[in-house]
Amino acid sequence: MRFLPAALSLATVALLVGAGCGPAMGRDRPARTVVPLRAEQVSARARPPVHRRAARTHPVLVWTYGDDARRPGMISAIEALGATGLSMPLERDLARFVRSGQDWYEDDAAGKGELHLKRELWKRHWDRVWSERTTAWPLETVRSRPHCLRAPEVRAQMIGRAVQSAARGARRAGGKGGAVAISLADEPSMTVRANPLDWCLCHLCCVEFKDRMQLHWEGDLDALNDAWGTEYRTWGAVRPWTTAAIRDRCLTQPPHTWNLAPWIQTRAFQDATFSETLAALREVVSAVGPGVPCGITGTQAPSAFGGWDYRGLTAACDFLEPYDIGLAVPVARDLGGDGLLLGQTVFPSSTEPLLPMWRVWRGLARGVGMSIVWSSKDAVKFSEAEGVAPTLSRYGTKIAPVLAEISAKDGVGARLAQARPFYDDTRIVISQPSLAIRWMLDSQDDGDTWLRRFGSYEADNSQAIQSRAAAWRALAGRSPKFIDERDLARPGALQGVKLLVLPDVMALSDDTCSVLRRWSRHGGRMVSDIQPGAYDEIGAPRGRAAERMGGRVVVDPGFERLGQIARETCGERRLQVSATLVGSGEEVPVELGVRVDGDRFYVVAVPDWNVTIGTGGEARARLPKEPVHFAFWFSDGGDRVVRNERANQDLGPVNEWDIETDAAGGAVFSWTE
Repeated sequence: MRFLPAALSLATVALLVGAGCGPAMGRDRPARTVVPLRAEQVSARARPPVHRRAARTHPVLVWTYGDDARRPGMISAIEALGATGLSMPLERDLARFVRSGQDWYEDDAAGKGELHLKRELWKRHWDRVWSERTTAWPLETVRSRPHCLRAPEVRAQMIGRAVQSAARGARRAGGKGGAVAISLADEPSMTVRANPLDWCLCHLCCVEFKDRMQLHWEGDLDALNDAWGTEYRTWGAVRPWTTAAIRDRCLTQPPHTWNLAPWIQTRAFQDATFSETLAALREVVSAVGPGVPCGITGTQAPSAFGGWDYRGLTAACDFLEPYDIGLAVPVARDLGGDGLLLGQTVFPSSTEPLLPMWRVWRGLARGVGMSIVWSSKDAVKFSEAEGVAPTLSRYGTKIAPVLAEISAKDGVGARLAQARPFYDDTRIVISQPSLAIRWMLDSQDDGDTWLRRFGSYEADNSQAIQSRAAAWRALAGRSPKFIDERDLARPGALQGVKLLVLPDVMALSDDTCSVLRRWSRHGGRMVSDIQPGAYDEIGAPRGRAAERMGGRVVVDPGFERLGQIARETCGERRLQVSATLVGSGEEVPVELGVRVDGDRFYVVAVPDWNVTIGTGGEARARLPKEPVHFAFWFSDGGDRVVRNERANQDLGPVNEWDIETDAAGGAVFSWTE
């Protein structure tokens, strides 16, 4: 630990390297007080505030292969691309980029191979896992994640690297200099991305799981057995449940009788391992480089496997860059709040040249405040001839004007960065145990090939993702906010909310059901595509879910009527928008993102094209060649002082206006109330 600065005490490091990882999780009972397993441990909910740069901008960083950063002309290529800087792993010398005024973010700050398992490492283990996929309790070598995140030596390795990265990226006096963000790892995971593996259930993890369950159930083994449907005789016999074990127990029975409780609590335990590890690393980074947002890049869709519980992730991190699958970007935005720097990565498309530009604008509509361009080898062309400067590729040339527009210090990206998301009186619920239950339902017909339900397959085949997307699209012209099921019972969580949408929410706690019944009796309205609450928050069956919810939920399969229900419940949207293709007049669905800064409202409008994810993870879409005509108007008939933010043009006091963009474009307007 020779890299430790004076600001980071040895006691703190000893605590972070230790095997424990925070408070217990699972069934919440208000009459009980659950204390942390160790009082000194870092709590993932205790994220300190991050002080953003005084001058809020929208940085655009190029993910850069190692050798490319050293090539002559790289700085000029970055500037020509409309970017403000690049990624910088610790091994790379950044002195000349700093001198030229370039931004950077620290990449793989915790090292490579621990948070993100290298392919050559996990592939060797995968073969053993595949051969034992039907074994309820395989050997420890099969259950163990390569590099267990609780192992002290693994923690020490990551901390040592993170301290160096944080020291280099620390903000200078007055907020000048230093990194834009610190990424602990790219595409990290408790497993491999969102793939369904039971990692990690090594000896360390099994002991910790048993201790947490004993604390959670207050030493009452009968209560655990009653909830789990088990017959453990001693606490020493309690252990996590593998996916194969729960499938053996449940899948021969009708789903409404399934008791998934031991598996759901195992899944929550592994989610907690991941997020609490990130929180511990962020604690180290914050001590050395205060004020620098720290987190991870390349996060996956909210999922049953991999650690993708966004409530825990947004509590653990100040910076997230999600792949926008399963609405991960707006979910992270809403659960993370103002303290989260939200990024996006823009990829080239082999099937649709316009797709990258459209995704830039959709990201702005969904609230991102930083963009990463993939990559130096895709956007820049290098010549091996001596003295020949690099030029932009076709992809780089097409995307450069959009990047320059959003990254300019006084551009549209900077103005949007000053504002915060605006939400109306609608909320969309996301439920982590429901994701796990749905995964089990979706995988019923897979037999012993369930292990191949990779995240790339789930992107287009998960019922949970499809349900969430249907709710989002039905409310796309509004400003709904995602809320986690575990937060619904918090005081004030539903204050001012008129409509609560529950897409595929099968698991609800007793406390939440009580809160929702009271809220609905006072005029709140609930809409779901299924009858919610068939299971409790740890996956135990309830039976008559409709009675539990008091029969107060409107069940709307596919959310076919949700738009109309929203109008009846919440009234017409203040800002109305329609879009058509200029040539054919075909109607185009629109997604709106609304932000507010004082009395000024900003709206980003983008066409909602149908995007699918290929088996290799690449986004696919076909955008029309025709321009899109947007028409805007205020439903109350009043005039506002409207400004076209992209054109820097005042439209004056108006009630309605229109604009044309290409199919990859976005319309950005503001007005004062």
